[in-house]
Amino acid sequence: MGLDHAKLKVMLARLFFFCQPLFESPPVVDKASVIDKAIDLRIRRQLWQASKYRQILRLLRRYTKPEDKLFLLAWWLNQEKVCKPEDIVGIGVLRRMAKKKFRGFRQPTFSMRIL
Repeated sequence: MGLDHAKLKVMLARLFFFCQPLFESPPVVDKASVIDKAIDLRIRRQLWQASKYRQILRLLRRYTKPEDKLFLLAWWLNQEKVCKPEDIVGIGVLRRMAKKKFRGFRQPTFSMRIL
């Protein structure tokens, strides 16, 4: 049973590049709030959603290269559970990113011994 080294690199690249949070965590109930806790939480969650949208727009305007914009969109849509990063950047690009990032990562040699 062999380990598919290339697939492992792609899995690691997905984790390394796309599974880190792009935004701050969603708000939670504020126990010190003077208004109804459910209303307070709903308002703060809506503000949080709007701030994510504004932040994406700001980042997209800052990046000039199309591949950087695609990377950002892939990261965001992966975090929002819309699609996988390779659906946006393409599996070939993800493989190249994995190969470049983990180039020193060599396939180990395993031997089984029966005692």
